[in-house]
Amino acid sequence: MVVTATGTVFLYFSSMQDMWRTGGVHSFSYIEKGISTHEVFEEGAVEKLLHHYEYDDFQYMSFVGVYASFQSNKGETTIVPLIKESEYNQEARKQRQKTYRPKKGTVTLVYYNKYNNSNVYNQKEIQLQVMNQPYQFVFNGQKEGVQFNHHPSYINGLFFVMNDEDFDSIANQVPDSEKMIYRGYTLSNIEKTKKLNEDLRRHIKQDNNNAFRSNMELYVNMKEVGDITLFVGSFISILFFLTSCSIVYFKWFHNIASDRKQYGALSKLGMTKEEVWKISRWQLCMLFFAPIIVGSMHSAVALYTFHNTLFMDGSFRKVGLFILFYIAACIIYFFFAQREYKKHLD
Repeated sequence: MVVTATGTVFLYFSSMQDMWRTGGVHSFSYIEKGISTHEVFEEGAVEKLLHHYEYDDFQYMSFVGVYASFQSNKGETTIVPLIKESEYNQEARKQRQKTYRPKKGTVTLVYYNKYNNSNVYNQKEIQLQVMNQPYQFVFNGQKEGVQFNHHPSYINGLFFVMNDEDFDSIANQVPDSEKMIYRGYTLSNIEKTKKLNEDLRRHIKQDNNNAFRSNMELYVNMKEVGDITLFVGSFISILFFLTSCSIVYFKWFHNIASDRKQYGALSKLGMTKEEVWKISRWQLCMLFFAPIIVGSMHSAVALYTFHNTLFMDGSFRKVGLFILFYIAACIIYFFFAQREYKKHLD
């Protein structure tokens, strides 16, 4: 119970930054309708704020998209942005994802949430509607790929990657005012971005349907609330740890009378004190560590399942690291406890 309770707290907070990444990989992003309208931020305003707060090493990416609709397997009309392969592959290389190069006349449906978008469309051909104009393409299938930030009203985890020439031929028929532009920013450290978040919010001109998304803001808010939980959880975990170890420690003293008799009997047989103590220490070690090892094995399975369920990604490394830390703490406790017990045994 101690390992599971403490491990749950450890895994939750060690993976907190991974939680906001389920909504996208960029620290913050925004989407504007019209490629030169600057309806969310004034031109250059974001960069000025980043330099003001000394985030000079930020990374920036953008892509221009065109919205298209199609009929999914369920017969529902689904609206998805189109993106040209060159812009997609540039970001894919940054995220170390697979690149896609659709041939002319073909499209690839890319998703980044396999749990929600595993089987949207499976026909050999697909018809896309762009501003009521139909376009027929060969369908290359669904692929997992780059993760842009999730904007429910604009990007829902799906987008079509198409040949640059095909994209340009469609985009040329769409007015610039009807195109969308995604702008994403990545910061190397988001730990202390509260003031930056507040300043970004103040400089927003308009935020229709959550066109602006700040994953670092979500992280900072979660961390502020989580710090109290972490303190309380850690304090309770330490108490649980000391209590569980002390139960075994006091059980030794409950049996100390019989241990003394055994100690004396072995001494009469000619064994030295050190030889007798080695035997006694081995018995204490088995009594102390047997339940810890068994409990750790059960907890490892439980913690891996917890991490896999919450973060959609089980981490043997993090679970194993925590179990090793716990066993190391038990070894330290045992080292001092057995020395104290030896004093009373003698």
